[in-house]
Amino acid sequence: TSNLQDSVHFVQVGLAVSTPYDDKVINNLKTNDIAIRSAILLTLGDTPEDQVFTSNGKVQLQKRLVATINQVLREKEGFGGISNVYFTNFVVQ
Repeated sequence: TSNLQDSVHFVQVGLAVSTPYDDKVINNLKTNDIAIRSAILLTLGDTPEDQVFTSNGKVQLQKRLVATINQVLREKEGFGGISNVYFTNFVVQ
């Protein structure tokens, strides 16, 4: 759950990720869970309100979240490995 950029609305999302690599990437996600959650919140907070109301905007947000998660993993583990982010829940209020 995060506020949106310059908006009175907030977004609540559930995420799932995929990787073409082995369990090491999943273990790296678990090990760095707090840093990844923080980075995701920052990314969501930088998201303009109009982006969360369209399919194209949501696809752009997915790509930004992939980049965000991979950046944290590269900084912490030296390798990203996340290929996609999927929304399992998406609510704007």
